[in-house]
Amino acid sequence: FAGLRALADLEREAFNDSGRSAFYRAAARRVQAGIFKELYDPRTKLFRIAKFEDGRCAPANLDLWYPDTQAQAWPCLFGVMPPTDPRARAVMAAVNAHWPGGARPDWAAHPEQVDQGWIEAANAAAALRAGETNRVRVYVQAVKRLKFPTAAGQPGFAWPFSVADAGWLLQILAPPPTDR
Repeated sequence: FAGLRALADLEREAFNDSGRSAFYRAAARRVQAGIFKELYDPRTKLFRIAKFEDGRCAPANLDLWYPDTQAQAWPCLFGVMPPTDPRARAVMAAVNAHWPGGARPDWAAHPEQVDQGWIEAANAAAALRAGETNRVRVYVQAVKRLKFPTAAGQPGFAWPFSVADAGWLLQILAPPPTDR
């Protein structure tokens, strides 16, 4: 979805081709409609993690961080739905209720305990877009504690931490753009 929208913007802005831009924008709308029709489960208010060739859908199991819980963030993260959409709020509330600490680690305060040590930043970026600034502040403090070296010789951003995670973290830490 996001790739098709970006391509539509490139066609319009870089190549001044409104016809190709409209073509890709329409394709993005079809993908968006398909995500809501096929992957969103209005009964559970969660996104299914897959639809198989035989038509079966894999429901989300929030006991699993990846891919099930993490998949709940992608539609908000990539603009399939705006962060103000009630579905975005419901999904993030379900994730926060399921991973608050206690039986399952708090994903924001202890990300190193959530996904086999992976300090994954995309979920925090989606939470920020959904307006959960307090949870994201907690997450940023955890990342600083875990990944920012405090003494010479400490590994800092050692594995598991990917370039994609660094990109999401930079988006979290960057000040919001201002209108000129």
